[in-house]
Parts: sequence; structure tokens; C-alpha cells
Amino acid sequence: MNIFYIAKARNWLPEWRPALGGASVAILLTSGATAADLAYKAPVAQPSALYDWTGFYFGAHTGYAWGNSNWTASSGGAVTDRGFVSLAQGYDGNNQGGSWFNGIQVGYNRMLANRVVLGVEADVSVSSFLNYYGNRIGNTVPVLGGTASYSDNVFASGTVRGRIGYAPGNWLFYATGGFAWTSENYLLAPSTDSSFQQRTGWAAGAGIEGPLLPHWTVKAEYLFTGYGNNRPVNFLTSNQQFTSNLSEQEVRVGLNYHFGEKDPPPTNGFFSDPDRFNMHAQATYTWQGYPAFRNPPGSLVIASPPFLGFPGGGEARSIGEATLYAGMRLWNGAELWINPEIDQGLGLGNSIGVGAYVNGEAFKIGSSEPYAKIQRAFIRQTIDLGGEKEKVAADINQFAGTQTADRLVFTFGRLAPIDIFDTNKYAGNSRTQFLNWGFLYALPFDWGGDAWGSGWGAVGEWYTGRYTFRLGWFDTEKSAIADNLPTSTTFGVDPTFKQFDIMAEFEERHELWGQPGKFKFNVNLISANLGTYSNAIFDAQANSPCSIALAGGVAGFPALACVRHYTQKVDAHINIEQAITQDIGIFSRIGWAPGYIEDLAVTDSNFFASGGVSVTGRMWGRPADTIGAGYIYNRISKAEQNYLNLGGLGSFVGDGLLPNPRAEQVLEAYYSWQLNASTAVTFDYQYFANPGFNGDRGPINIFATRIHWQY
Repeated sequence: MNIFYIAKARNWLPEWRPALGGASVAILLTSGATAADLAYKAPVAQPSALYDWTGFYFGAHTGYAWGNSNWTASSGGAVTDRGFVSLAQGYDGNNQGGSWFNGIQVGYNRMLANRVVLGVEADVSVSSFLNYYGNRIGNTVPVLGGTASYSDNVFASGTVRGRIGYAPGNWLFYATGGFAWTSENYLLAPSTDSSFQQRTGWAAGAGIEGPLLPHWTVKAEYLFTGYGNNRPVNFLTSNQQFTSNLSEQEVRVGLNYHFGEKDPPPTNGFFSDPDRFNMHAQATYTWQGYPAFRNPPGSLVIASPPFLGFPGGGEARSIGEATLYAGMRLWNGAELWINPEIDQGLGLGNSIGVGAYVNGEAFKIGSSEPYAKIQRAFIRQTIDLGGEKEKVAADINQFAGTQTADRLVFTFGRLAPIDIFDTNKYAGNSRTQFLNWGFLYALPFDWGGDAWGSGWGAVGEWYTGRYTFRLGWFDTEKSAIADNLPTSTTFGVDPTFKQFDIMAEFEERHELWGQPGKFKFNVNLISANLGTYSNAIFDAQANSPCSIALAGGVAGFPALACVRHYTQKVDAHINIEQAITQDIGIFSRIGWAPGYIEDLAVTDSNFFASGGVSVTGRMWGRPADTIGAGYIYNRISKAEQNYLNLGGLGSFVGDGLLPNPRAEQVLEAYYSWQLNASTAVTFDYQYFANPGFNGDRGPINIFATRIHWQY
């Protein structure tokens, strides 16, 4: 995970809010349904055996794009160079780069009596996050005799198309065409010249769509888009003008939810058994800000390494994300889950600046433009071993069904460690509960993953009676995040699998005062290239070329990146949750990590404690509402305090000077108001003392409003 961010001006689609990410589904062949026979002299109304395509729909898609942009460079009216940029980029599972995209669509169909279907559809797609070379759907090529490099990248695109098709059975075969647009970014290096432009053009293609579940259909589609020449792009610093045309091809798979489906075909007329698939979705928008706070002159030293503290003059940021949770049963006890997502935005302080970071919806990497990612893609195998049967309700990444109290569960694929480890009923979901990271997990827990918190891993769980034993392995950061500047390109997981976590957790379930509770103990072993604070200080005092280079040519600033070597460290923590009544629950976490060595993947913390209470609104007649209040204490070691006081940068903090170190302390309270069955609005407040472990700054009063929708 890295402190890497993109902060370009949002000059296209200015009112964009992240929308539902695309879904990737397997398409299987099946026979069409036949009409049900009617009994003689018993004309009872029966549902149609064939799918009725008439009505509005909304859906999501994911896909892969390729194509070419043919460019010409000129200066003073004379052509200086010409060539082409290939848009194709292979998918990189370690940093999620590549020329792929997620998007949403909305449309309307009208089916005629002869089963010809006429329709109209509009869609928007956003490309993946930048890869290590700064490309999304696009590429970088050498130009002007190798003296410069030119980049052309598609950030977003969309179409408004008509559709005409025929549905001989339940499947619809269609052709489509219409208007297309795209938003591109052009860059000419080594100058800093860049430009965003929009193009318009046309789109044409064909597809197939069929029913999957009641209200849900699945589709596959091919589109060709042609845009012609763009407006000239003037790179003033280098006195060059570039013009280009663009053609793009896409293959997509997607899902559509059809509204008002009054007469669906019988279950056996569907593409598959409805119990085999599970679809859920969520969208969350969070606004967060704070006014100016105490920031005495000299409390920050803005030295050659940039300081990481929150700006003292006040700030406000918003973050949005939307996720589709698509699941499929594979065989007995096995499930496949894929979670495509669209994200947009950066947290306060560009998602860094304090140890107990204030918004769990903010990642350590982000962009002011929306981008696509696959947050999770994993297989879960459950093996029942006996004991009492338990009912399981359908939920996010969970099928409805039953399981036995004693069982084995194996999960492997792309997932986040805190999906399974260190979970807590009352404090563990920043979309519905507390926002601060210190209520999501024990802060010294140095769990791995990429900058968004997910990576490749495998977990085994053994449930036996009132106990559970968990053991997991996770690929983690390509590089430790301390000292990484905003231009860092190490935000993915380690492709060599040499940097990893091995974590073990013991869980005990009990009843206290007749109410359920849990106790968990977790130990985590990290193997990675890590540096110690004392070695970094000694290296800087010796004026090593490495420390001087990382400080921009200034001597005396310690840098952990100069003293890293392959080693191991261990952290440990406990997690408690306890119901007091049906409507009141309390929780606590306590964690420890060694103080002499840096963190690999998470925030700065040596000793940590948190606790709080959660109360439902049943007592005041709103049982779906929740009010929560909690406290966080987060401390770093003396060794890290000395390192920061000399101008070093930690994982998340570094004010350039730390003469008055203090533990961070946070009080947070929230009220979640359930508007209806699917939508909640939350009002949140945090009182943050000693931000960045700096006793000369703060406190900060942080306010937030969050809107969460879930299907």
C-alpha cells in the first residue's frame, strides 16, 4: 500500500458520482423453455413460457478494450513526427492495471407481437486505475526521435444507442448502434504538459442477452467505436502540436435488472436454477471535512521530504464507491464470488497525515476521476462436519442456506485479510458503522494487500463447538510504504510472493448474562524487506548518498528505504465483542507491534487500544437505526518518535519535526438513520487530539455525512 495519488482537475463529467461496477459471469448453454400445456376445459391463466422483454432496466458491465490512436506531431506548421498508440494493455493481477473497464447502463425495450424487440440504451464506462507506467486504456510511446514520450489514455467513455433484435425463445439476439463519446488524457514528457479532451463519434455492434434469474438477465456484447480526428492538442512547453484519430473495440459481459416484470417465465425457463446465483450491490458516498485547527508556527517543518500532516487551514473531501457482489454456486459447498467496483476520490490530507486515519472508505491511493477495480474474486469451500444445523441468510458475498456448527471453510483468491480476521459485529464496517480506521481493525495489525487492502491469499477455518481456529497466508506490499513519495509506483502486491503475512487467529464464543459474545486472539508474522529506525538515523548521520538523494540533495534526513533488508516481525492483538441486551453491544480491541522496526503495509502504531458501545434505535421506536460511540488510543515507540523528530517519514505521518510527541486520541460518535429498507444516512463526528502524534497541533473537529444504499 502506498501514498500514491492522482489529483488532476475533474474537468469532464463534473457531477460524476461513482456508480455500480460491472459484473463478470460465466455463460452456459441451455435449452429454451416450452409452453406449459393447458388442461382440456380448464382455461386457467398461466404465465408465459417465453420471456417478455418490454420494460425499463438498469445494469452493470465489465469488459476489455483495444484499438489504435494514429497521431501526427507538428511545430510551426511543419510535421515533426507521426505514429500510433496501441490502446491494448494486458491485465496485471498484482496492481489491477490493464485496458479493461467497469460501467453501468440504463435502457428501455419494447417487444412487438412478432417478438421483434426495439430499444434504446445509454451507458458509461470508466477505465482501470493507472498501471506502473501511468497508463489505463492507452499507452506511452517514444516520439520526436526519442527525445520525448507521448501518452494517450482513455479515462472514460459512453454511448447512447438504439437496439433492434429478435427473441425466438428466451434469448434476445440484437444489433446496436448510435452516438459515442470518450474522455482522454494526453501527456508529453519530459515536460509537464498535459491536456484532457472529449471526442464524439459513433458506435456499432451486436450482442446476445438472456434471462438468468427473476428480474435479472445476462448479456455479452461487442462494440466498435470510431471517433475521427480530435482537436489539436498544444503542448506549449515543447512547442509541439499533436492531432490524432481514435478507434476502439470492446467486448463486454454484463447484468441487467428489469423493473416491473409482471409475468416472468417459469423457473425452468430460466438460464439457470435461481438458487445457483446471488446478486447484491452497494453504493456509498461520504463527505468529510474539518475547520481550521491549532497549528502554531514552527509546529510543522516543511523540509525537503514533504510533510504528511493534515493542512491546518481546514479541508473537505468527498469519496464515492459502488460495488456489485456476484456469486455462483460451483458444486456442493463451493461458491465463487466476484466484486467489481468503481471508486472515486481521495480522503482528507490525500488519505494520509494521521496514524488513526479518519475514514475507512478512503484508500492510500486514489484519483479525482472515477476508476475501475476488482476488489475481490475468490472461491469459498465449506465442508460440514456435523453438529447443530444453522440457518444462513443471503447477504453480501453469502448465499442463503444451512451449515453445521462444526465445519471446515477454505477461502482462496483475491480478498482482504480483514474480511475474515479481526472482524467485530459492532465495529468493522465503515459503510454502516464507525468511520475511523481504529474501529475497523487493531492498528498495529500489519495486514497485507495492495493499496486498496486486497490481494492474493488463502485461509483455512475450523469451527468446532464454541471455538474457531483460523490460519491464513497473504501476499502483501511490493514495498513498505514509509518514504514513498506521491510519485511512487509500488502500490501493488509483490509479484514474487516473497513479501507475505502468515496470520493465526483463535476465536471463542460464549454467553454472558444470557447474551452472546466473542473473544479473539490474533498473531501475525510478516516476512518482508523492512528497516529499523535506529539504522535509518545512523545512516543519515553518516550522510549516506541514499538518504541525501531521497531528501532531494539535503543531508541529515533519515530514510527507512536506505536500510531495508529481508527480515521478519510479529504483531499481536485481541478483539472482544459482547451483547449486553438485545439492543446494546460493547466492543474493544488491544494491539501491539514491535517499536524498533517500520510497518510494512498499514499505519504507524506501536500500542493501540479502542473500545465503545453500539445501540439500536428500538428504544425510541426506530429499530433499524444505530447510534455508536467509541474511543481510540494510538501510540508510537520512542524509536519512531526520534526518527520523525529528525525529519523522517513514517507510513502515514511525518511533520518534519516532533519535539512534543503525544499519543493520538480519538473520540467518535455516529447516528445511522435508516431511511428505508435499502438506504441509510449517517452523521458522524470525530474529536482528534494530537494528530500525527504531534502534541503541538490540534485538536481537530471532523464532521462527516455518509449515504449508503444496499440491495
